[in-house]
Amino acid sequence: MSFFASLIIFLLLALIQGFLQLSPGVFAIFYHQISGKKSRKAADDLSLFYILGVEFFTALAFLLIYIVIYAIFYHQAQIALNIILWILAGILFLESIGVFIFYYRHGQGTQLFINRRIAKSLTAHAASAKTRLDAFALGFITSSLEAIFTLPLFIILATGTMQLIDFPRYPIIISYIIIAVLPIFVVRGLYRFGHNLANIEHFRVHNKTFFRVAISLCYIILAIILIFLGAHLYG
Repeated sequence: MSFFASLIIFLLLALIQGFLQLSPGVFAIFYHQISGKKSRKAADDLSLFYILGVEFFTALAFLLIYIVIYAIFYHQAQIALNIILWILAGILFLESIGVFIFYYRHGQGTQLFINRRIAKSLTAHAASAKTRLDAFALGFITSSLEAIFTLPLFIILATGTMQLIDFPRYPIIISYIIIAVLPIFVVRGLYRFGHNLANIEHFRVHNKTFFRVAISLCYIILAIILIFLGAHLYG
């Protein structure tokens, strides 16, 4: 895999990860509730542990997937890579359809795909979080609920980094983990610059069509790239 192809794939992965809305949406409610009930200082402190929870899930999920992919490559690298690329391409096409149709629930708001009971539970936990452990657990759980959309990205990232020989892998992995929490830092920054939950929700409602279309297109482009790579390797 060329450096140029790897760069395009990484950028597409980063865009999808950055446009996903569950973790930032819950964080917006979490920060609003904590700053209202306690103080802005308490919200800033606990928000860092929410972010740490998201980072920990991302790093843990990627590490486990990396180990599994490495075990597959260790035995039959070339055949396994062909199979993985074709399977991933099919999964990505399904993901693009799923995001476009099911990621946002029908209506004017920003309700996402998760079960309403789970959504209410997340909102309740965001409002009742009192300790750093509560904030960490909320970030971890929220991030894990979006795994149906992120795990294929981790598989692609793990597979791609294993193909890099002359380029260090750790900066790529660390950069991706940082990108995973970048939208949360953006929300935190908006609060710090005087915006409130209503402003943030208005922005999310106004741009939800953009996010849905952008994520779907990124999945499709990724799938096409993987099909070309799989065909090239097969040939």
